[in-house]
Amino acid sequence: MESRSRVLLVELVVLCFLASTMSASTLAGGEYQFTMSLESQESQPDSYFGFPVDISEDIMAIGESWVKVEGLYRAGKVHVYDLDGNLKETLHSPAPEISGQFGRRMVVRGDILLIGERYADVGDVANAGRAYIYNSEGSLQATIQSPTPSPDGVFGWSLCISGDTIVVCEPGVNVEGKSNAGMVHLYDFDGNFLESLQSPEPSAAVYFGDPLD
Repeated sequence: MESRSRVLLVELVVLCFLASTMSASTLAGGEYQFTMSLESQESQPDSYFGFPVDISEDIMAIGESWVKVEGLYRAGKVHVYDLDGNLKETLHSPAPEISGQFGRRMVVRGDILLIGERYADVGDVANAGRAYIYNSEGSLQATIQSPTPSPDGVFGWSLCISGDTIVVCEPGVNVEGKSNAGMVHLYDFDGNFLESLQSPEPSAAVYFGDPLD
């Protein structure tokens, strides 16, 4: 018999999010059965709790990318739950920013939680973007950014994990003089940069790498 956590992993379906509530159900015997309803603890309107959601064998991560952090509008948070719906940790950017949108994109794979902050400034480079590597307990392991941060590059717009490689899209970067041509950057789980990829024929406004899957 499969464990309950495995059943949830395979069969948990996000039905809806309205205001600050997310409901979920599992499929049993061909019918959906209500499992849990999770609510934001922030009591803020338009916080986008439940957008996005990702799940692994052990944890469920729920984004709330428009919530205020330290009074900063749309700074964003990610809430980490166990598969019984118990809150384990609430995460936000180590340096929250207005409209940083921490958690607007994220992915959970095994013990890795990868979270983007697409509109973070890097030094004096506006909206360059960052991403953060956490373990499943919510401990920050590494902060990553583009090898050449660009204004409005929005590094972290799309994210994925493939095998033992972290893949991050920077769709707003200019390539060979082509505006918004886009690039994709690869990192290991320690946050070490591996390589960058681009289209063999860069074109303006193509946003290479968006979306990632």
